Amino acid sequence: MLNKLEIKHYTTLNGKKHDIQLSYEIFGQPLHSAPTILVNHALTGNSNVAGDNGWWLDIIGKDKCIDTNAYTILAFNIPGNGYDDFLITNYKDFVAADIAQIFLKGLDALKITRLFAIIGGSLGGGIAWEMAVINPNIAEHLIPVASDWKATDWLIANCQIQEQILNNSNQPVHDARMHAMLCYRTPESFKERFRRGTNKESRVFEVESWLMHHGKKLQQRFQLSAYKLMNQLLKTIDVTRNEKQRFETLQKSNTKIHIIGVDSDLFFTAEENKETFRLLVKTNKNVVYREITSLHGHDAFLMEFNQLEALLRPIFNPKATAKPLWQGIGAIKKVNLAVFGHGNVGYELINQIITSHKKIYKRRGFDINIFAVANSKKLYLYKNGISKDWKNKHCQFRENYQLADVISFANQHQLENLIALDNTASTDFVKGYVQLVEAGFNLVSSNKIANTLGMNFYQELRLQLERFGKHYLYETNVGAGLPLIDTIKLLHLSGENITKIKGVFSGSLSYIFNIFSETDVPFSQVILKAVESNFTEPDPREDLSGNDVGRKLLILARELDLHNEFSEIAIENLISEELCVISKKDFLIKLDSLDSIYEKIKNNQKPNHVLRYVGELHGDLQKEKGILDAKLVSVPKNSSLGQVSESDSIIEIYTESYGENPIVIQGAGAGATVTARGVFGDILRIAEKL
Repeated sequence: MLNKLEIKHYTTLNGKKHDIQLSYEIFGQPLHSAPTILVNHALTGNSNVAGDNGWWLDIIGKDKCIDTNAYTILAFNIPGNGYDDFLITNYKDFVAADIAQIFLKGLDALKITRLFAIIGGSLGGGIAWEMAVINPNIAEHLIPVASDWKATDWLIANCQIQEQILNNSNQPVHDARMHAMLCYRTPESFKERFRRGTNKESRVFEVESWLMHHGKKLQQRFQLSAYKLMNQLLKTIDVTRNEKQRFETLQKSNTKIHIIGVDSDLFFTAEENKETFRLLVKTNKNVVYREITSLHGHDAFLMEFNQLEALLRPIFNPKATAKPLWQGIGAIKKVNLAVFGHGNVGYELINQIITSHKKIYKRRGFDINIFAVANSKKLYLYKNGISKDWKNKHCQFRENYQLADVISFANQHQLENLIALDNTASTDFVKGYVQLVEAGFNLVSSNKIANTLGMNFYQELRLQLERFGKHYLYETNVGAGLPLIDTIKLLHLSGENITKIKGVFSGSLSYIFNIFSETDVPFSQVILKAVESNFTEPDPREDLSGNDVGRKLLILARELDLHNEFSEIAIENLISEELCVISKKDFLIKLDSLDSIYEKIKNNQKPNHVLRYVGELHGDLQKEKGILDAKLVSVPKNSSLGQVSESDSIIEIYTESYGENPIVIQGAGAGATVTARGVFGDILRIAEKL
């Protein structure tokens, strides 16, 4: 039922006074009997959001995502939209912030001092942003959907074209709507729907017929003055008009902000949404960014109901947000792990976690629970976590599994504080990182691939981690268990100018060339011994190719915000192309073909020199890209690089402050035990933050 309020002598931001009629509808529970949700409609919408013919009927209603059994739903008509016969002719007097003020005055008149949520789509989302800035304590949740806190140049330009059409066309509403539909959808959406089809009756293209239909439909139900006002409001969304007010207000606000964008939106672009998120999250940790994936563009928020419901349900369903409480020493935090890859490192890690469980529980208050263990083909799921006999313990077993199986299991059993551990060497698995992050997992990885793929993936992963508030640690990517990445991160963040990083990065190659330089053992036999001792990657060619060192250099370069790609690294391959392309089994058989080559290299050194495979990051590291080299060199035996022993790594970090005296980090750089210990350390560091 439509209700009306009178707001007398309202003064707009432009300084004009108006008598305003504000109409509204209420759905669900009676006012003041349940938490109230304010729903702001889009450009040509109205207050009828639920019930018969409600424009958000798929989302709001009994037993639906926003359940009218549990909430009071309040929706205002934007004054002047004509649905209540109230029109505004001098539309230029108003901006979006005026409507926000009027809505707040309406809440005052209804004696509503606090809302559970304000949710709005498109123009309604912009008004919601304005309300949150004017009164930062008005709502527990702010949910702008397919919207933004400002009109961009692109949006303003389109609104200007709309205004020209509205002021000059013979069929203003009809023609303006036809143009607007090009902004609300995408070329891909049109292609999927119409495929250059022709309407046989009218002999025009289907897309033309569709546009004409939408023009006529709006012309029948929407008045010209209303459309002019809505267009004016759309282009005047701008909570950034006062930078100081915006940041101070939103920084102090405890409102949880859920920005929901559409990846293909041409009107309020996803990139603009992400920029807003990045700016806000610096001062307000109560903000998240979520995204609807659709080819339909802006209108997807009215079409992709399943996706929108999935994003909204945790906010409006108390059961979905409820977290179990654990009793124990102070407060016990249950941390749930999914281990992917249970080869040498994975197997050792599982044993370390099981062995240390009680100690960690007592010292740190963490109950670490491994609920999933998987390799490339098999998945084991443990409802109550694994124990020492985990291989023989009853569990759910699945072959040819998908990540969705792990995610579904975690959701089914309401597992929280989730961490996925990647101990694989798989590129395919890395492609699932974003899916895991979106599903609520933090990431720990000994797998280097994610940090050495193209910059687009590298940056997108970090954007999604920021968007969902998740952590990603990978200290073991360089130097096994050595605290190298952390040290470089801290130096860089503190403003220290790192000028060069040089060292023996591969514990595997360190072991190989230490043994080979100091003994008469043939090169092939040294490699076989390294493989047997688990000092190399599963396929030792990954080490001998130099790619492993190259990846480590690239990881460090990107920690310094350099934009290098793997293809730009000068890498010396220690084996011939012929040996690179054959099977691992055949490679190991033909290893002795390398013996004479490396015996000659060793004998051609200067006296008291040894062979080392060295990686170096140098050049002007304040520019966009550095110079990365990985090559076999001969160094004096008494030099810092020449003195490393066994499988140790040694890395020298040169900085502006330290000059020619580098920071040196040295220690075990290979082996399943130290790598697993490093991964375990990353788990505990994330657990502290959860």
